[in-house]
Amino acid sequence: NTSVNKYIQYSTSYTSYGSYASAQNGGVVPVLYVKDGSDPGTTPGGNPTTGNGSGTLADPYTPTGAIEAVKNLTWTSNTEYDATEEVYVKGKISEIANKGTFTEGGTYGNASFYITADGTTTGDRFYAFRILYLGNEKFVTGQTDIKVGDEVIIYGKLMNYRGDTPETVSGAAYLYSLNGQTDDSGTTPGGNPTGSVKFVKASSIVSGQSYLIVAGDKMAKPIESSKTYGYLNVEDVTVENDAITLTDETNAFVFTASGNGYTIKQSDGRYLYQTGTYNSFNVTDTPTEGQIWTVEVQNDGTFKITNTSVNKYIQYSTSYTSYGSYASAQNGGVVPVLYVKEGSDPGSDPGTTPGDDNPTTGGSSVTIAATTSLGWTLDVTDDTYGKGATTTAQDVSLGMYKHTGGTAVSATCFQSDHIRLYKNSVLVVTAPSGKKMKKITITPTAASYVIDMTILEGDGSYAKETSTVSWTGSASKVVFHATAGQVRMNQLVIEYE
Repeated sequence: NTSVNKYIQYSTSYTSYGSYASAQNGGVVPVLYVKDGSDPGTTPGGNPTTGNGSGTLADPYTPTGAIEAVKNLTWTSNTEYDATEEVYVKGKISEIANKGTFTEGGTYGNASFYITADGTTTGDRFYAFRILYLGNEKFVTGQTDIKVGDEVIIYGKLMNYRGDTPETVSGAAYLYSLNGQTDDSGTTPGGNPTGSVKFVKASSIVSGQSYLIVAGDKMAKPIESSKTYGYLNVEDVTVENDAITLTDETNAFVFTASGNGYTIKQSDGRYLYQTGTYNSFNVTDTPTEGQIWTVEVQNDGTFKITNTSVNKYIQYSTSYTSYGSYASAQNGGVVPVLYVKEGSDPGSDPGTTPGDDNPTTGGSSVTIAATTSLGWTLDVTDDTYGKGATTTAQDVSLGMYKHTGGTAVSATCFQSDHIRLYKNSVLVVTAPSGKKMKKITITPTAASYVIDMTILEGDGSYAKETSTVSWTGSASKVVFHATAGQVRMNQLVIEYE
């Protein structure tokens, strides 16, 4: 040390290194070992002069340097591998992967391409895999897309996929610079955009909107990008006046109407699904089964989110301090509340269905659990259809009346897991004021209850599928007449124009 004129020695007495003015009793002056392949020379105050960079913004890795940084990292499986910390890599795009531009990435908003030092296809090349756009954001149509020859700087974690493919960790890297242009939105490397996003307590589900899943002050977090399954870990949040304010939407999930329920998509573009006997979640870009969830608003304002494949619903476990999906109420289990992004336009972003890069079109939809939990009012009389029962769910008015049937509408019709529409009785579905419905899908409890019904009111057509029946048309009121027999149903999905 030039200030105190002491030098480093290892002390065999204290089994540690110190810096001393003179040779110590049992002191050992150390030997230095240089990283294999490194240039032994350094510049004062700088990094080894390898020419391949050090991974900082001032001295980013070259493609060769990035390859060197990961060549000794281990890879066991898609969920078990080593990765670097966040680093910078600079190069020129030499090749774009199949459907690899940001535009071709669709709603995922990411891109995949190769970079070399000079943009040619010779020499060491590094794979930028599913990286986000400038500012660590999804690409938006109208922004400048990538092309071969562009000079880029990438920021994120690196890995050695399968032990022989150096690349960025999927979902854990983004484009820091494109031909010298960086994001000016206030994003700092490794941080979040400046500003805030407010979420307010939801009373219903609107397809295509972003929601927080919260039990008390425990907010669910998406499964990490390095994993393909697991429980949802939590982050503590502050709820004030039924609202939560965050710095970004990283922990939000997009609910999109699909089939007889909804898909649930993480902010990294992967979908939650369930298979087998596990109470944890799986995530994938393109699920083929187990990705449909029903969403039922409970009387206390919570949401029962049930996987239709395994019939398990999401709960926060106070024992394990994480979210899982269970077949029955857990000891200490809490059904969550949903908070929707404030200012969401119900029809502005309907989202996508798994495996489809094109946004679906149309208005919003709601899913209603047809059970006794809706709080039906008995002994109500309709001038046209006689005595029955009524309720309101998610602003949709429902009525069940005896009409020409032989069995009265009574408490027996409303069970904990379904409702019963007796033969020749009617089900009346009325949209909220000012809205028109374009489709109503009913899910019977078994194939034997998938029967023909007559539409008494509501211009449109009736269809009978393998496990559902539906009306399609344009109306503010639709009346189903169970002329062929009893229908036991547990869910209605109403889609608006």
